[in-house]
Amino acid sequence: MALQELDTTSPMYSVRALIQIFKQAFTDAVYNTFSLTLDNFKYLIQTEKLSRSHTLELCSLTLPVLLKRAGDNPRNRSAIESLFLELCDTTHLANSTCIPNISVSPCKEKNPKVLTGRLVLLEHLLEKLGVDNNTYTIDQVMKFTTPALTHTARDVRDTAIRITLFMYRNCGDPVRKYLPQDETILRKKQLIWKKIFESFDEIDGKPVYKSSEPSAEERKAQQVAALKAELASLREMAAESNIEIPEELKPGNEHMKINPKKKKKKKKKKK
Repeated sequence: MALQELDTTSPMYSVRALIQIFKQAFTDAVYNTFSLTLDNFKYLIQTEKLSRSHTLELCSLTLPVLLKRAGDNPRNRSAIESLFLELCDTTHLANSTCIPNISVSPCKEKNPKVLTGRLVLLEHLLEKLGVDNNTYTIDQVMKFTTPALTHTARDVRDTAIRITLFMYRNCGDPVRKYLPQDETILRKKQLIWKKIFESFDEIDGKPVYKSSEPSAEERKAQQVAALKAELASLREMAAESNIEIPEELKPGNEHMKINPKKKKKKKKKKK
């Protein structure tokens, strides 16, 4: 059906218009506009202005746009999380798998901040909704979470570990089939699996031997944290003394390589 043939007074026309409006507004970079959009969306769903089927259609086609902003600044992330959590309590969405299905949809973004944000959102939704036939399934959660356990970014891995332990605590052994076989060699070779399987043992009430000395990865993490703290302190001292900070040392530019100035070679004078 062509757009010109649609009855502009019909609910379908209104829903399609709302979908386009919210999809565009959800990408707005101005916080006040973005926040107002979230409030209007929440009001529309909470007051049941649309039928259940139209509400599900609106949410399924617009909320995925918000997931792409899961790596935004803390203020935006918090606003997005609050919206998702509050929508779970609305009449049309309370007994629906709409929100759970959206939250575990495949993440195509390569930015680790986006993936971390999505995992944190999933973690909070799991804590609120739990795992059962009306919310999340083990298969959904573990297929989304397991690849993140071996991600190169520490924040991604740590959040994925918390979700995995939550799932094991609530669902037990079925979670293990999504993970590598628990073997002594694997525990010795890879710290990530040692940490997870030892946590499983603790949940099961089995005795776990833990060395008092930190592992190589833990020592490295401590060193990185100490260097970051020292760098932050140097930035503060430079700011107080009005000393210009090199571009490579400014916040957010830690990935840039520091190029040392090359010493000019003195030309030998010809005799």
